[in-house]
Amino acid sequence: MIEMKQRFLARRDTPAVINSIFNAAMDDDHKNQAAAWKLIVERILPVSAFDKDKMGGRPTVNITISGVTDTTINPEAIEGEVIDYE
Repeated sequence: MIEMKQRFLARRDTPAVINSIFNAAMDDDHKNQAAAWKLIVERILPVSAFDKDKMGGRPTVNITISGVTDTTINPEAIEGEVIDYE
């Protein structure tokens, strides 16, 4: 990663690339505006920095499960092994 970063920064057209991303982010009609904002925000405020703060400096993993349905109602549900935790 260090080598790739050095190669990127050494190119003469790097400022043009960065300007293009910022221009797309600021253009409400640009088809890639959301992707440009995502690139910018992830580099300025990485989510991992916030995760470490929540748990006293330890990285965390959050899993959210929603939309669980009854398999008798949903015939396309995936069947799997039943695990008994007792």
